Amino acid sequence: MKAERQAFTRESADTRRDALITACANMLAKHGVQGTSVRGICTAAGVSPGLLRHYFDGVDALIAETYRATGRTVAMALHDAVDAAPEDWRAWFRLGLAYDASGDRRRARGALRTAMTLEKSAS
Repeated sequence: MKAERQAFTRESADTRRDALITACANMLAKHGVQGTSVRGICTAAGVSPGLLRHYFDGVDALIAETYRATGRTVAMALHDAVDAAPEDWRAWFRLGLAYDASGDRRRARGALRTAMTLEKSAS
């Protein structure tokens, strides 16, 4: 009598790539750059080390993409928070984010301070 084999299912390319980025972010958070290894990332992601080289030019490229993905997540959270703010504060928050994106940190801080002042005066 033959034993039945389980069907093999392969995750999509996007799922495996995202798993590598998530595993890398977790390793960086837990161990820092010095403690993050290809073997650890791939084990956590459930993929072979060769697959990392398939999706990225190496661990440095994966780390860079992990930081970019984290930046996108933070930016989306900030924009969602601005959208949820009361109407009279939104313009100041958006102005602060725009100045920050342009690299003008002084003006960004000023606009965000104004928005925070509006918040305190409303309380």
